[in-house]
Amino acid sequence: MSNCFKLYCVAVIAAFVWISGSVKAVEVKDLYLVKWPVAEQSITARWKASLAGFKEVLVRKSGSRGILDSYEVQQAYRKVSTDYLQRFEYSDQNSSNSQHPYIISLYFEPRLIDGLIKDAKMPLWGANRPVTILWIAVEENFKRRILTDTVAPSKPLKKQAAKSISSKTDVTADLTGSIHKNAVRRGLPVISPLMDLEDELVVSISDIWGRFPSTILQASERYSADSVLVGRVKKDGEQWTGDFTYINQSTQSSYQVFADESSEVIAKMMDKLAELLCSKYCVLEESGEKNQVVMNVSGVNNFKNFKLLENYLGDLSGVKSASAVKINQQSVSFELVLLGQVESVIEDIRLSQKLVAEDPPEISDVNDELNDKSAQGESLESDKQAISDENTMQSTENTDVINNTNDEHNPESVDETEKSDQQTLYYRWIG
Repeated sequence: MSNCFKLYCVAVIAAFVWISGSVKAVEVKDLYLVKWPVAEQSITARWKASLAGFKEVLVRKSGSRGILDSYEVQQAYRKVSTDYLQRFEYSDQNSSNSQHPYIISLYFEPRLIDGLIKDAKMPLWGANRPVTILWIAVEENFKRRILTDTVAPSKPLKKQAAKSISSKTDVTADLTGSIHKNAVRRGLPVISPLMDLEDELVVSISDIWGRFPSTILQASERYSADSVLVGRVKKDGEQWTGDFTYINQSTQSSYQVFADESSEVIAKMMDKLAELLCSKYCVLEESGEKNQVVMNVSGVNNFKNFKLLENYLGDLSGVKSASAVKINQQSVSFELVLLGQVESVIEDIRLSQKLVAEDPPEISDVNDELNDKSAQGESLESDKQAISDENTMQSTENTDVINNTNDEHNPESVDETEKSDQQTLYYRWIG
């Protein structure tokens, strides 16, 4: 074995280790952006594209096509260009597409889109979304292959051989491209297996075709994905069929789709996957009495971290508002008003990986802290001032944020909060 080849193997293995260690839930970007092909830069073409893009964003953010059936959304169609479309811009198609030579990029207003979804009493899906690994096998002309991100030959081939391989991989390449396209359409972070030596030692194409969960789950461990989708796509006569099994922790669900084109099978597969994920991760605002919890976060030792944490909690899809009720040198307690159940917020936090769950403090530790504060004459005012003292270069506006919080809460009210029946969550901030 040559030294060059050894170095290449080491580099590839290092890249694989990096991938497997980094894949988890991710923050999906551009959820309010849609790029749509158009034939011309006319008002009519722009309006049609805006309406189609508007529907796509609503489905992507709500996690369900059911949003399009709501009365509130249907009433909003006529106001897409005037109220919901923030801006647009044109660009040329990179490919030689004679029918649609332009791409219009449509940027929709996030606050209004989210507000419309809430008005329609539909779930809202935040930007932190679980990663799903797709183990998909395709059969055509009695030959089966596994879908990966790499379907083209890596070395130059003779013309006849290249033509032969091209004919074999056309459907595979089309399906892979369709997966990427529909993942963007639904806002789903998905990955495909590498199918390197490590994967081949654990899983075979027969395991994927038969959808054997134990083998697939074992092979999926290296990717650290949150959920797994395993399935097969084949052509029966003139129709394409897809059989899929979705696995997420203790949840397992199987479904089948039919379509005239292979790309339509993938589109329907991704639609169903989005619905299944949304049933676990989307947040539906509940009516009636407010649902509140207290969150105690350690590791907040300066003003910058305090503001980052405050903004982070306020941006969680399941949190309506976040208010600081106690601050000291090392931790902050927030009162969270929730849109739905606390389980949705806990799951969202787990996916974002910015907070690490901690065990509640022992009762003796709490009493010791209260006694120490009483002996030293500490107050909530001095606790919050300790954070601002480390940030003397911050603007007066930033200092006022802390002081305003001080004026609203005194030590007595904090003690009442700690003694209340509200559920308390304990985390450590890692940013």
